[in-house]
Amino acid sequence: MSLIGRYTFQLQPQDGDFTEQILASSLGDYILQAAGKNANDNGFGIHELHSDHHTWVLIRMATEMIFMPKIYQQITIETWIESIGTASTTRNFILRNEQNEPIGYASTNWAMIDLNTRKPIDLGTIPLLSLFINGDTIPIAPPAKLPSVQGNLINTRHTQYSDIDFNKHVNSMKYLQWVLNEYSVDWHAEHTIKRFDVNFLHEAFYGEEVSLYRKEHEGKDQFQINRHDQKALCKIQLEWIKH
Repeated sequence: MSLIGRYTFQLQPQDGDFTEQILASSLGDYILQAAGKNANDNGFGIHELHSDHHTWVLIRMATEMIFMPKIYQQITIETWIESIGTASTTRNFILRNEQNEPIGYASTNWAMIDLNTRKPIDLGTIPLLSLFINGDTIPIAPPAKLPSVQGNLINTRHTQYSDIDFNKHVNSMKYLQWVLNEYSVDWHAEHTIKRFDVNFLHEAFYGEEVSLYRKEHEGKDQFQINRHDQKALCKIQLEWIKH
């Protein structure tokens, strides 16, 4: 039993782009891997939940970087539960480089759902979780509740085989990957993501048509991904810095 999990990852060539900097979507994957490892270590991971036909679902995520690591480097991610409510739990992260210096922070909100009904579970009915509340905060703003984007339609696509994860819906970081692909190579050569916020609203499944909308607001790029019936699936906000 440990309130703070600490996990080290070796960044691989496929995690980076042509600048050798790690992709934000790959970074998000490692953050979520750390969350999963810590939940497994403490007895409430996916395998345990699936035996009861439950699973964790990511609701919101915020990641803010001091320095974006590059391929072949090692990063260590520390993670813990800050708080637990009836409907959701907050899990925080510190990302460290090989010198153990902080290079970024992340905060996530999670809900637990019933796999049969897709309805949320009252977290108060799972007393094991409360044993792992650490309470420590991190020095970034919590995940933002993002506004609706009534912007320009920039792309449509159909969800494909490689988009679907073990929960049989579109993987959380695929939405971020789709958005990053809307920027040119020249843009990525000159800019680095400082912070990304993601709100996950509804699930997308294999073969569905989705539409991407975009607008700029107060120097930040905001995106909304809608299903074919215009129900919002995901909202994303990106803050960039120029090299």
